Amino acid sequence: MIVLSVALIALAVQTADTVPPAGAVESPYTIKSGAFELPGTLVVPRDARGRVKRAMPGTKGAIDFAHLTLEDFAGDARAAAESLARDPRFSKVVLLGHSEGSSLALIAGRAGPPVAGVISVSGLGRPFGVVLREQLARQFDSATLVRYDAAMAQYLRHEQPTDVPPELAVLFVPMNQNFMKSLSSFDPPAAIKAVRQPVLIVQGGRDLQVTVADAERLHAAKPEAQLIVVPLANHVLKQTTDTTLPAQMPTYQNPTVPIMPDVAKAIADWILKLP
Repeated sequence: MIVLSVALIALAVQTADTVPPAGAVESPYTIKSGAFELPGTLVVPRDARGRVKRAMPGTKGAIDFAHLTLEDFAGDARAAAESLARDPRFSKVVLLGHSEGSSLALIAGRAGPPVAGVISVSGLGRPFGVVLREQLARQFDSATLVRYDAAMAQYLRHEQPTDVPPELAVLFVPMNQNFMKSLSSFDPPAAIKAVRQPVLIVQGGRDLQVTVADAERLHAAKPEAQLIVVPLANHVLKQTTDTTLPAQMPTYQNPTVPIMPDVAKAIADWILKLP
């Protein structure tokens, strides 16, 4: 009899792309252990709030939020993986990253063992700034976008933007400048190419925030990775046939709507096949 004992670290970063639309609740962004019918698996959610509960590696009891980078968050995930790998209850540690959390999983995983595999779910395949600008273009007029472009250029130069559209102010919090700059410079294809462990790429066909083209771009950078597209899954991994964000909003708002079984099964099946 084989007893499977896997620690699955679920990563999500709630920044610009994953700030819930108005009216959304937090629950859809949480990967819960109940979504995975895989006996012997412990799902360990890790998100930005975990930073508040303990000091980061390299600090002395204090967290300097103004200087956080994408690599710092990935280091947190890496530390969790190494800690769980030393726990005799677990034979494998797998990193799963959703949306920008995919970036953390790729960075934390490319250092090699003890991470046994990396799963990118709805992960960016293009630069963050390109994807964010694409999303904003569907929601705001050209005059607002011109102001946004100028403000973001200043923001990424660590300057104080002089003309921020009020409806986009959430993207320009001074404390987040360092993190946003590191996120904007992250190269997803290069990162996934550097991962030596098995990689699974999962993408929803109805995702309006990150597209199938992003998943295909990641797959092109690492052809040996397995790519699974779930046609009716949206960005929060819920089933929908709608192709506009307002129409999809009920899946964001209702925490009782489950993650699609096809998504959970694809992830569980892949983990079971890991060497």
